[in-house]
Amino acid sequence: MAGPRRVFLSHTSELREFPRERSFVAAAEAAVIRARDAIADMAYFTARDSKPADYCAEMVRGCDVYVGLIGLRYGSPVRDRPEVSYTELEFAAATEAGLPRLVFLLDEDAAVPIPPGRLIDTNLELAARQREFRTRLAGSGVTTSKVASPEQPELLLSQALQETRPPAAARHGRLPAQPNLVGREAEVAALVGAWLATPPEPVAVLGAPGIGKSTICLAALHNDQVIDRFGDRRWFVRCDGATSAEALLSGLAAELGVTGDAPGGVVDRVCMVLAEDLAVLVLDNFETPWTADPLPTEELLRTIAAVPQAAVALSSRGAGRPAGLRWRDFAMLSPLPLAEARRLFLAVAGPNFAADPGSMGWWPGWTGYRWQWS
Repeated sequence: MAGPRRVFLSHTSELREFPRERSFVAAAEAAVIRARDAIADMAYFTARDSKPADYCAEMVRGCDVYVGLIGLRYGSPVRDRPEVSYTELEFAAATEAGLPRLVFLLDEDAAVPIPPGRLIDTNLELAARQREFRTRLAGSGVTTSKVASPEQPELLLSQALQETRPPAAARHGRLPAQPNLVGREAEVAALVGAWLATPPEPVAVLGAPGIGKSTICLAALHNDQVIDRFGDRRWFVRCDGATSAEALLSGLAAELGVTGDAPGGVVDRVCMVLAEDLAVLVLDNFETPWTADPLPTEELLRTIAAVPQAAVALSSRGAGRPAGLRWRDFAMLSPLPLAEARRLFLAVAGPNFAADPGSMGWWPGWTGYRWQWS
């Protein structure tokens, strides 16, 4: 499976607002996420000092697929090119860039779930411009579909995105490399067992700094049974740079290929990606956002862990686990037994140290958790 493409959604405001319970744009976004692609929309881009026309065209050219949801309203004329609307400009930019173009026209002959006052322009000049734009689209050689409800573009767009996805070369997931694990077989097996349970069970891997929490999680992610069950839907998200729940969500969304910062929407999109099929997610160094922003971080974790298809694990320093989840029991990691500690030391330092008297027993550099190199 290829990585996520950036899909540009071009539309006027009434298609994002209506129907109130689930709009045309929301349905299209769901189709993009179901196809495991990423959403791009001018609503998500911050203002720039450059000319709006140039900036808008640049954003379209930076995408891989153009999707036009074209209603009966003309929309806003471009500030520095008032002879065209933003939807016209975006379609022209996609055409010039040679992007695949998928166009859905609101059916003018059907009863659609948009209030009459928001459906058609009262400005006769703008209404005429929109009729002419729709006529040009129909004769542009691009395949267009007429839709009257959000369910129609969702289904059609989902199919079209699958059909336009180029064949992908085989790949081995998005994980860090498999670690060279010494010992810890029982801990890895326990973590794998939690992920293979039905439904998967949340696990908190706890212990002192440097004791091997991340290594155990990565070894479990590379386990053959885990690969067989979850395929490439295995994610290892580093949280040590996230100092808030918002930063954690942003990093998680980036790892899952979800873009856009509409308020209240990113969490839903992340959960939708996780709900598409069985998935396993490791939040490494979870203590960083949890300590800095505890209650929102716990709420975000509970929301993600509530997805039935998702196996969730976290690694965290210390002995505490976030509240609100029915954690599977998992022993807090203790220092390696001496024999395994010696094997690990020699794996790092090299076999030349095998005859060193210090490698035969306890030595000053070994803290029980990690070596302190001087």
